[in-house]
Amino acid sequence: MEVLHLWVEFAVDIYSVFANKPIVGNLAPLIQVENIMDTRSMINISSNISMRKYEVTFYSILKKKVLLRWFINGTEVPLCGHGFLALAYKLKNKSVSFELIKSKTNMSSIRSGSDIYLLFDKVRAIQKMSTLFDIGIPYIESINYGRDLMIVVKNAKILRSYSPNVDLLLNIPNIGILITAIDKTTPVFRFFAPRVGITEDKGSGSVIPELYDYWSKNHSLSGIYKQYNSENIYMKASEQGDSIRVGGSVYYHSKVSF
Repeated sequence: MEVLHLWVEFAVDIYSVFANKPIVGNLAPLIQVENIMDTRSMINISSNISMRKYEVTFYSILKKKVLLRWFINGTEVPLCGHGFLALAYKLKNKSVSFELIKSKTNMSSIRSGSDIYLLFDKVRAIQKMSTLFDIGIPYIESINYGRDLMIVVKNAKILRSYSPNVDLLLNIPNIGILITAIDKTTPVFRFFAPRVGITEDKGSGSVIPELYDYWSKNHSLSGIYKQYNSENIYMKASEQGDSIRVGGSVYYHSKVSF
């Protein structure tokens, strides 16, 4: 019996986000699909060997509404800030609204001159944690923000020198582990999500509202947030009514197909 193999080619636009040049930012693959509810295809595509280490943004455009979902290595995540910013940049000349299929977060994008910003809802901590998690370094306190657990360390030096132990981080039930300190007026941070295959993220715009909520209470902030990693990613953020405005550099990186 003859077996018919059906091949579908997908075009992938890749953008570099939160960087000062195209090749060093957090890469955000964007894939436009006809059916945003075709979960099986998104799992298969994001599990592909060429895609599995990235958070892939899938989107459909229905008239003036853009529907979004994110997957990494076959696992769906509710929100990806750098993927959203990359898509907002790609669609910057279109008048559209966005709907996040698997997230309760309300988000939109705005233009300010040539820059693109995301508007995140403000967030509030759910609770300070009484449970002590062993992450391999001493810390001041931990706060539950739902998706993420924030861990506050004494200073930027401790944060920068931290070598993550994935086995220890996997004992934390939250999807993300946000470790942070303050450097004068600049919140600095690192972000880990081993439960969804991200040992350490390079550019994590979605955590900025959590950082703002924590650090703005007792500090006058510079408006710059710095993510420590091999590239030292900088993000711009400020309060705008009931939202937190988050922006950063976006560059077109490449187009591939598979």
